[in-house]
Amino acid sequence: MEELIEATTVKAPAAVDYYIVMVRYGDDYWVAQSTHRLLEDARKVASGSDPANGQYDWRIVRVKGLPVKVANGQV
Repeated sequence: MEELIEATTVKAPAAVDYYIVMVRYGDDYWVAQSTHRLLEDARKVASGSDPANGQYDWRIVRVKGLPVKVANGQV
């Protein structure tokens, strides 16, 4: 049995960009709070971070080209 396994990639039938709101609760503890298709929606959620709940900071992470399943006959 070989120790090295090589993965190959194929082009997804469709891909989308998502925006993930990450919230920091401690020095090095980040949590994905929510996922959004639109940057504006992610910004609205992120602006509601509350230090009183221990949420110290937030960032929005853009995930580009996330593959999605498309039903047959759809583009």
